[in-house]
Amino acid sequence: MGDSVAEATWDIDFTFADIKLEDSRGIMLNSSDKFPNTGTVLDRKQIERILSLSSDLFAGIKEEDIGRYLTMGGVSMVKVGADTLLRQEHARQIDIGILVSGEAEIRQYDNQGTVFTVGILEPGDLFGEITAFIRGAGWPATVVTQTACEVLFLPVELITNPGNRNLGDITRQIMKNLLGIVAAKALNLRSRIEILTRNAMRSRIAVFLLQQANLEGKDSFTLSMNREGMSRYLNVSRPSMSRELGRMKEEGIINFHRSSFDILDRKSLLREAGIV
Repeated sequence: MGDSVAEATWDIDFTFADIKLEDSRGIMLNSSDKFPNTGTVLDRKQIERILSLSSDLFAGIKEEDIGRYLTMGGVSMVKVGADTLLRQEHARQIDIGILVSGEAEIRQYDNQGTVFTVGILEPGDLFGEITAFIRGAGWPATVVTQTACEVLFLPVELITNPGNRNLGDITRQIMKNLLGIVAAKALNLRSRIEILTRNAMRSRIAVFLLQQANLEGKDSFTLSMNREGMSRYLNVSRPSMSRELGRMKEEGIINFHRSSFDILDRKSLLREAGIV
């Protein structure tokens, strides 16, 4: 980070959140993490990590203003291990989250307890912002950590009603940034729907791989999710998906190693996706 971070002095009092470690099926995910019930002051490295995220939420805001914003009451930060429930679907929502480090998964469950992966969170990603400003709405999905994570939580009240704390310009920029983030996620949802409307597994795989290639701007790319996450995202069986990927590799359509993929025959993949 720049010198301005090292020279700045912020008296930041973060209160750790009380998180219920139980998923929507009543299964304990990780009850070993104990959260401090007293406030803690972020050290310089933690502040620098938050600022270095280049989160879209803080785009267009000076670093010193972000630091000042984070001193406001209600802002909280948690440090948890893997398989920890961060937020639970339908629970009362009073904040939005930003993943500072690690990886987390957004999940939904059907009535039989089947898990559906809605998305994968990486450092800098937000969650909960779509429903945060709907009166009476609860959390739209369950958020579970995949690795050890640090998560920053911002109260909705701080964004919608900053009061007379001289945060007007900051709040207006954050609201503007949120509109852009929500619009981008609406486009991502459209991409997911495009996958799930395909009945054949191979077609879903083909659409997904083409989407990833288009995002990267090249036919060689590395996925941010593992095979389990990919199968959940496609809403298919992992063993069946692995077999289908193997067949597509044997046919010379794709090549892959772990999470790295190469599209070798784009025309065939487009045909499998039903695009041509």
